Amino acid sequence: MDAEAHHLRAAPETAIRTNNTRAAYLLCRAAVRWWTIRGLTSDGRNFVTRALALPPLLSDNAESRRLQGELFVAAGTMARSQADYPAAKQWRETAIAYFQRIGDANGEAGALGNLAIVAHLQGDLGQAVQLSEQGLVIQRTTDNRRGVASFLQNLGNHYSHAGRHDDALRCHRESLDLRRELGDSDDIAHSLLNYAAALDESGDAVAARVYAEESLRLMQKIGDIQGAITVLDNLAVLSGKQGDIVAARGFLSDALAQIDYEKAPQDVADLLRTVSTVLETSGDRLAAVRFFAANIHQCRKAGFMPIGREQENHEREALLRAELPAPAYETACLAGENWTLVEAIHEAQILLAKSPRN
Repeated sequence: MDAEAHHLRAAPETAIRTNNTRAAYLLCRAAVRWWTIRGLTSDGRNFVTRALALPPLLSDNAESRRLQGELFVAAGTMARSQADYPAAKQWRETAIAYFQRIGDANGEAGALGNLAIVAHLQGDLGQAVQLSEQGLVIQRTTDNRRGVASFLQNLGNHYSHAGRHDDALRCHRESLDLRRELGDSDDIAHSLLNYAAALDESGDAVAARVYAEESLRLMQKIGDIQGAITVLDNLAVLSGKQGDIVAARGFLSDALAQIDYEKAPQDVADLLRTVSTVLETSGDRLAAVRFFAANIHQCRKAGFMPIGREQENHEREALLRAELPAPAYETACLAGENWTLVEAIHEAQILLAKSPRN
């Protein structure tokens, strides 16, 4: 699909411009996973939403009805990837109502799971758990093993953030075992990553790093650039917790070398936050403040601030202020806030390339 990138833009564009609804739907459905893996969510969202605005399909068979529902889900996925949670929620609710109307239980379950993720991102863990448990029951009833594995993974994430670590680990372990049986490398890689995160949340950073490194190898093998960047970010955090600052710096350098700052500014902002944490652990508090300020500035500029992050920012700001003279802290903050994304990446690469002793 990478080799056909030009045609993957031209073909849906032509279908949409000529009001060929069926072709537009089929092309968008075929490209959704590629857009997501390659971080091309802006392109994907543009095509999917424009396709859904076309005149409805003339045929009213089961395949056509399912196809339209899948695009409702895809539109929600693209909106969620861009942190547009209100739009993501609206598309998910549209998909649920649609699948219920046409009697598609698996489609309904999938839309419930995606709505649960949006609820989680908006800080409503109770609703996230409830929606995921509801969807899991449907998937088990219909014997959709791939769907069951997906729901177990997401439910594990919700449990983990709610402090239910034993439940989280149980779900992730079952999801990983099931996905290994099914043999989809992409799914296995994401299960490994999520299991690693749950282990870290439960306090086992050593085991978490083992599973994260296995996830990275798979992500790199299948060419999932966005997935690999996420794993590298997590590995940097895990390595820092273990005191392995050299490895943490290496993981971050690899992530920054691969990221497309124009298409994924939110991912860059998250990496800047990890850079700040690693530099603080290395003892370079002034640099840590610069990248901490850059992270906050870029998140606000992009209109993306994860739920609960503002409180974390206030707490970390208080700690950093207590460790530095006020003038030095303010000067470092101003420097970080004035960086463009390109400048921030460049500065991070320079600092990470240095020995921790420097």
